Amino acid sequence: EKLDQWLHKYLIKEIVQTNLSTANAQTLLLIEKTSYFFQFILNWTLLIMEYYLLMGFDLSLYSKRELYDVYFYFAQIILFTHINVYKTSKNILNTTVPFLVQLNQKQQTNKNQINNQFVQQINSLIQHHSNDDPLAEFTNENNASQKKTKRKNPNVLVATNNEYHEQELLLIHGHFAMSTAMHRCLKALDIERRLKFSSNDSNYFLRDEIRYRHRFLPFANLCAPPYMPHADFLHIQHLSDNRYTASELYQDAIDNFSQAKIYFETYLNRVTTSKQYQQQTLNRTFTTGFTSLIDAESYIRIAKMNGIVLKLLLGGHKPDVKIDFDFSLHAHYPTLKL
Repeated sequence: EKLDQWLHKYLIKEIVQTNLSTANAQTLLLIEKTSYFFQFILNWTLLIMEYYLLMGFDLSLYSKRELYDVYFYFAQIILFTHINVYKTSKNILNTTVPFLVQLNQKQQTNKNQINNQFVQQINSLIQHHSNDDPLAEFTNENNASQKKTKRKNPNVLVATNNEYHEQELLLIHGHFAMSTAMHRCLKALDIERRLKFSSNDSNYFLRDEIRYRHRFLPFANLCAPPYMPHADFLHIQHLSDNRYTASELYQDAIDNFSQAKIYFETYLNRVTTSKQYQQQTLNRTFTTGFTSLIDAESYIRIAKMNGIVLKLLLGGHKPDVKIDFDFSLHAHYPTLKL
């Protein structure tokens, strides 16, 4: 927080003292209200939380009666927060980075000596990326003997960051849609008592506070997002799912599986057509965050298969048949088995 406060004062001071093209009310408002370092730390904290929960699936730690709570926490608590963090980060990339690039260029033109080492490092980093970015355009000289020189573009860094930013956002949206679809269909199946692995109890899913603490209490060591007490978690679940009928939950799950399929397909298309992928065509484990290309391909198949099964269930297909889950295709998300 102290770093953010210092950076706010420094940036606003520089905007006021220099006549830059980005010096407008919107930029001032964004810089004044944006917590740059906090957003950075929060992004990595959420990635660790997501990896922690998905690792539980990889290690087969969760029983089937815990799946509803885990998918709900994963979607509505962690991923929902992460999506909002990415939206804020996009504003930072589109507004603040061009300002810093222009500020750096203006200071170099005026040959102003900056004594603050932290500011020197920021300017050095920006200059390095703006000059050496692989996506920067080259200008062709008529004289073949002359070397090619890069055309300096202040927006190159923004374009590069936005490319990776959008890929990561596609993955976050994909996981959010998949996990939302899972806890919706689990609730619908529980209402109709169609879960093969459930007992005859009307409320099969785990409501044990001790088990809840075992799974999610490690998050209490983090300052944000804050750890949610069990009673509050049950209240949010009630507001989210319990007010809908089984048919409405089925339809919402179908829509979310369809959205997840679109997100992951878009991600695959962008990654596989990029220059980085073309240079490494044999490498199928390129990852952004915790999702590889092979993972994304499996998620697409699971979303497609589960969407078909849920459409059959919504239409009243085999009402007496119990539904089981199969994690053989991928450990993170199961396929529904009639």
